[in-house]
Amino acid sequence: MKKLTRLLIPTLAAIAITVAPAAMGASPKQAASDPTEMTIDENVATPAVPNKASAAIIRHMNRMAAVFEKHGLEVRRMRKGEVIVVVVPDDKLFMPNETDLSPSAHTVLSAFNSIVKLPALYKVLIVSHTDNTGSETYADQLTEDRANAVDEYFERAFPNAKLNIVPYGMGLEEPRSANTSIGGRQANRRTEIYIIPEQQTVDMARANKL
Repeated sequence: MKKLTRLLIPTLAAIAITVAPAAMGASPKQAASDPTEMTIDENVATPAVPNKASAAIIRHMNRMAAVFEKHGLEVRRMRKGEVIVVVVPDDKLFMPNETDLSPSAHTVLSAFNSIVKLPALYKVLIVSHTDNTGSETYADQLTEDRANAVDEYFERAFPNAKLNIVPYGMGLEEPRSANTSIGGRQANRRTEIYIIPEQQTVDMARANKL
């Protein structure tokens, strides 16, 4: 993980800062709807990327995804690659059944700092999932608390910035694997970090400035 910290953070920072060196601490343009009141699907779909800008956005997000993938983190693409989802196994962030971040969680989460600190450029969703070893009520509370713990980590990292983060606790919903084996349950215990280009990034892509 030391290699991840040393190499991943500077590389992602270079990608983000190239896009907008003046965007740190800025707030995204006022949206028609509050992202915190939107579903995951609604947030993923917003803002829309026009056809003229799509290829540039996809290239930009692919460069970002490649850095995470190079260092062993799984990345899923959505919206043809305009949105990426970094999948972090929960054992890299939390001890079993705990909702406080583990001491080693900083190593993983700090890799997202260069993206989170540019709220005018990127919207970030923190989506926590778990397995079915507890009750539905327990799973709902566990994932809500874990998503909030990740959100609070970034708030502490950037106390003076109005961040663009929306946490979701998904409980038992959307398992990746059957909960009938140790490996399946482990795969289901995960935090997914969605990175969605905001309108300013889309505008830059349309102007060929991305």
